[in-house]
Amino acid sequence: MDRLIKSSQLDQLEKHKVESPFFAAGKVQDALDGKGIGGIYGVSEFAAEHKKWLNPIRSIALSQIETILESQQWYLLLERPFSPLFPKTLSTSQSVTFGSAQRLQTESEQPYTPAHTPIIESPIPKDGLTVYLGGAGMEGDYISSQIEKLRFVGIDGAIAGKITEGLPGDAAAVIKYRYPVRSISGLSATGPYKISTDWSLKALGISRQLPKNGQFNLIGYSWGSLVAAQTALFYAEKGTFIDHLVLIGSPISQEFLSELRETDKIKRVLIIDLTEQNDKIHAGMSETELIASLPSLGEQMLDSQLSDSGQGHFFYGIAGKEGETRRRELAERLKVEGLQ
Repeated sequence: MDRLIKSSQLDQLEKHKVESPFFAAGKVQDALDGKGIGGIYGVSEFAAEHKKWLNPIRSIALSQIETILESQQWYLLLERPFSPLFPKTLSTSQSVTFGSAQRLQTESEQPYTPAHTPIIESPIPKDGLTVYLGGAGMEGDYISSQIEKLRFVGIDGAIAGKITEGLPGDAAAVIKYRYPVRSISGLSATGPYKISTDWSLKALGISRQLPKNGQFNLIGYSWGSLVAAQTALFYAEKGTFIDHLVLIGSPISQEFLSELRETDKIKRVLIIDLTEQNDKIHAGMSETELIASLPSLGEQMLDSQLSDSGQGHFFYGIAGKEGETRRRELAERLKVEGLQ
């Protein structure tokens, strides 16, 4: 049976059963959520010690659990770990790079990847931060899946951020937030007010600090691209460099896009439109084009939900093997583009 134990309980003869923190975190999170067949022995003790501190957002909780396991105060023991933290010497003929070491791997254990791409696995970095922000509502398994793919190809410190008013609220806010929003004005019982907007990591539900040495990257998909753009501008105006700002399927205005490109602290703005997938949304579109695209967007959303095929704008939101492949290929592309 799978076991979650404290370091003091580890038998040296079972060290080869310890799963690496990267792959163990998801299993521990599933056990905490009551998922999985049979559960994990010892999870109740782990929960008593840590669950109250874990973020309710799954992707952030996964990162927190990884950090706990990285400290080696707790270990997850599996009969057949995918990537043992303390591997035995193996004699099979296939190998996969893992950090600075190599682990030999049997063909049946290998995950699916495009044939032309080598597998590069990366442990959680000590520095570097790449924030991924999903579409309207910022929910769905595709988000945690994309984080896993980013980490798997070696993009350091990939975690998810979240700031949302729900799917309808986010969709309605696109018209406003496709332009720079530095402050919000209004009228209260005490009179008019104007407050600065907060696009900090903390506002995105992220407890990590800005990296001191590694890259600081922001990746946004659809609604998340607008949040990523606002966050990049927020930090750039405070003197922080953003290495890569990646906008995927973005309805951002041309005015905002031009300002981002002219901001010295934002080293690179990378646009990934999904027009080849018949998405009518594209970076720099006018408000007239945006409104005209809404019927097509609604049809693609419905088709994607009914067929689970990820149509048009929802190309990277599909579940299953095809979605995993698409998100893996996106991560590989971003790695080639220079994200670390």
